[in-house]
Parts: sequence; structure tokens; C-alpha cells
Amino acid sequence: MERMIEVDQTMLLLSLQWEMAEMRRKAEEVAQKNEQELQVLRRENEEMKKKLGEGGPSIIPTNIVGKSYTSPPNPDVAEGTRGRPPPRETEMGDESCLMRSTRTTLAADPNR
Repeated sequence: MERMIEVDQTMLLLSLQWEMAEMRRKAEEVAQKNEQELQVLRRENEEMKKKLGEGGPSIIPTNIVGKSYTSPPNPDVAEGTRGRPPPRETEMGDESCLMRSTRTTLAADPNR
């Protein structure tokens, strides 16, 4: 019985060693691929720097703050309402009021 347990433990150890070797091999493959991609990106980055340095048209957005890109302000959003969740139905009043408002808006705009 003890011999059987030793054989099982030896098989388990060999199996784990094989799995670890396989994981190392895969990790090395991924590291090589990442390094190759990084080299390509570095070359592209250098080419872009050269193009921008040659006085060509700028392709960098004008609304860059520091190194992070910020989206342009939205003129449709009233100042002070940004970040607020939409009003809940109880805050809007009853549905009939909302429907009257919609009908009035539609009636007032003949193009709709």
C-alpha cells in the first residue's frame, strides 16, 4: 500500500513538473510576441515623431491636457447638470403632465 502511495506521489510530481515546464514555455512565447509588438510600436512611434517634427500638418487634437486626451465639451449639456443621474419618474411629476408637454412641443413645431 505504501509503495502505491509513493508511485502516485511520484506520478503527481512528474505531472506537475511537466505542467510547469509547459507554462514556462508558453510564457516565453508570449514574452517574445510582446517584445516583437513593442519593437513595431516603437518604430511606428519614431516615424510619427519624425513626421510631426518635419512641420507637417498636426494630427494631434487641440484639446489635450498634459498627456491625457479629454473629450470636447458638450454644448448640449447645460452647465451644472453634468454627472447628475436622470430624474426619476416621481421627480418628473405625473405622466399626464409629461404627455401634455410632449403634445404641446409637437404641436408647436409644424416640421415634426
